[in-house]
Amino acid sequence: DNLIGTIKTSSDNQMIMTTIPYDEGWKVFVDGVQTEIYKIFDSLMAFDIGDTGEHTLTLKYDPDCYHLGYTVSLIGMLGFIILCAAEFILRKTILKSKATEDLGDFWVLEDTALKATPLPLQKDSSKETDCTNTNDNS
Repeated sequence: DNLIGTIKTSSDNQMIMTTIPYDEGWKVFVDGVQTEIYKIFDSLMAFDIGDTGEHTLTLKYDPDCYHLGYTVSLIGMLGFIILCAAEFILRKTILKSKATEDLGDFWVLEDTALKATPLPLQKDSSKETDCTNTNDNS
């Protein structure tokens, strides 16, 4: 994203040509001051240095599509978080309201092909078992 270097010029008002393809996302700073870039040979980037001497160059690449991508990604993530929070709140509200309803008889989970049917809650005394220990090891 950044290229930093030094250059020494021997005369004033020199044009510096690069082999970097021209793109409006490039910004060139000469000694910390932004300099105008322009296109040469229909594809390459160039810029001017005004004074003689040694200069520090900083080339930064920051195209507008990066900012658009960041914005779209941020909006998408925020939307996803809002949807997840809304689903959590709705599920909690629905479960709370179902827990307070009168369900009547005891219901059995159903298969998707079958309908739920209430089961009678009656005690069958004929199937009682003796739970005493019959294994006597004395």
